[in-house]
Amino acid sequence: MAKFDDIKRQTADTAEMIAGKSIQLAKKAAEKTKQLARITVLKAEILAEKDAIRRAYCKLGKLYYEIHGKEPAEPMAETVGLIDESLKRVQEMLDKIEEIKSENKITEEDVEVEINIEIIPEEQECDNEDALNKTDEQSTVIEEEPENPV
Repeated sequence: MAKFDDIKRQTADTAEMIAGKSIQLAKKAAEKTKQLARITVLKAEILAEKDAIRRAYCKLGKLYYEIHGKEPAEPMAETVGLIDESLKRVQEMLDKIEEIKSENKITEEDVEVEINIEIIPEEQECDNEDALNKTDEQSTVIEEEPENPV
């Protein structure tokens, strides 16, 4: 019976040790989870601040172009030139569209794809990541009309 009592005591001691280790592991896991959650919150706050900076840069660029676009400072001249060239190409394409329409007597109802082109986008365009991937001073939106089943 003494052996049974020894086995019983060893089993109880082992169970206590396992329970103690489990509690320690659970506490460590909880602490690690709190740390990771705090890091995640900070990273989200960083992303929000970077987004605010990106929007401010966009507005700054637009403001610079509006104020100094005709006579930019030397470091900005190349970029302003790229914007001017893009605006010129957009205007040429708009003129070509109107020429094709007038030559062929095409009305808006004849056009299957509605094209909405805005040369200088609204301020909210700076909030749109897709708009920033385009030239900031030109934005083209093409919306396809649904096909009419006959």
